[in-house]
Amino acid sequence: MISDITKRVRNLIRNKLKQHDMFKRTQNRLTILYGSMLIIFLLFFSVIVYSVFYMIITNEQNQEVQTLADQDLAIYQNLLKHDSNDRDQTIDFQKVFQANEDQFFCYVVTSDGRLVAGNELISGLRGVLLNKVHGWIPVSGEVRYETVKLTHERKLNLLMAGRAIYDHDRLIGMIYTAKDITFYRHIFEMLLIVLIVLSLFFLIVASIVGYFMSRKAMIPIVKSYTRQQEFVADASHELRTPLSVLYSSLEVIEAEEQDKISSFSRKVLFDMKDELKRMKKLVNDLLILARSDSEGLDLLNETFDVVSTAEKLIRSIQPLANSGQIQLHLAAPEKLIMYGDQERIRQLLFILLDNAIKYTPAGGEVTVSLHRVTKQKKKLLCLSVKDTGIGIPLEQQKRIFDRFFRGDKDRSRQTGGTGLGLSIAKSIAEAHQGSIEVSSTEGSGSTFTVWIPLGGRKDKEGDI
Repeated sequence: MISDITKRVRNLIRNKLKQHDMFKRTQNRLTILYGSMLIIFLLFFSVIVYSVFYMIITNEQNQEVQTLADQDLAIYQNLLKHDSNDRDQTIDFQKVFQANEDQFFCYVVTSDGRLVAGNELISGLRGVLLNKVHGWIPVSGEVRYETVKLTHERKLNLLMAGRAIYDHDRLIGMIYTAKDITFYRHIFEMLLIVLIVLSLFFLIVASIVGYFMSRKAMIPIVKSYTRQQEFVADASHELRTPLSVLYSSLEVIEAEEQDKISSFSRKVLFDMKDELKRMKKLVNDLLILARSDSEGLDLLNETFDVVSTAEKLIRSIQPLANSGQIQLHLAAPEKLIMYGDQERIRQLLFILLDNAIKYTPAGGEVTVSLHRVTKQKKKLLCLSVKDTGIGIPLEQQKRIFDRFFRGDKDRSRQTGGTGLGLSIAKSIAEAHQGSIEVSSTEGSGSTFTVWIPLGGRKDKEGDI
């Protein structure tokens, strides 16, 4: 008695934890969803702000440096008019530089690259700066960005523009000017750092907001799920008795009135019994799943030979396989002892066999394999059912253990499938602290593999 109570409490706690984990995973996914939406919006906003700021400043600096180049060209051409005798030697180019104090340097070179005149803010950089513009024949609107290294850690960012100098359509030289935009580059870098810091800050805020939003969204989901569980459990329990009474009544009528009713009535009676069988199976399946959700499956654990259980089941299901011209095979050792619920293991194997037979065409084969494996120092029962049937599409394999999921709905209706069998098989495997998986190639059959500890939750037999 105490053992049964302990078992029920343990099952109840385990199922509550399982439900909590399920809701926790859902809440985490919602948190990630809400947080991701906020983060994407924030990143989109940050990129737009940075891009707009960058474009405005960059366009403004481009226009300014081109304006400087146009002004220098105009001043130089004006000086040429006043000094037409020896223009290469007598031009006071200092006037050009003083006329535009915002520029970093201004050089005039001949068409063959010889410096005519020039000036720069930092003396000693002339050679480096001339190398930057060497061979450059500027076109209208062209702007260049160059970096000049001053020390190991300090560098200048220059925006350069140039203009070609013509004398009656003959190129006689070029004028180059530059603007120091190092300050603006530092502003861009600081803005980027600020936006990154703000993004990280709002990432934390978005995660917290997403967590509370998802937590609030989960309240009606949890309530709905609980009500659904209660309804399924109550409805299944309430329907079970009247269905059994109806089925028994039909059997009585069939036995006592068989000679008095017409052939049509007998056919209707047979169809009613068949439908009642299907409904009873559906109600029983729902009741199993409802118990599994609420209190967990009641396991009557015992030590038994799983090979013997499989052999008996295969013999009982052999007529069904023969009617479909399907061969059944068993690959197993002579004896394989395990500790668990024999009836539940038999039910699990029946579900997998019944499923394999239904989806295997005439002339196909279904093979049941049983063997002992060791994983992470644990001795496990490896139970697999392999068929040569139609296979399962890859996109359906992820949902194959979901309740009421039926890949081929037309075929399921013809065979009387409810979409609950594999869900029950998964519940039985998990109740034994095991797992179930499927591998399949469409058109080449499927293999369902179950891993269950040979000793169950409590190894009473020692090293089984």
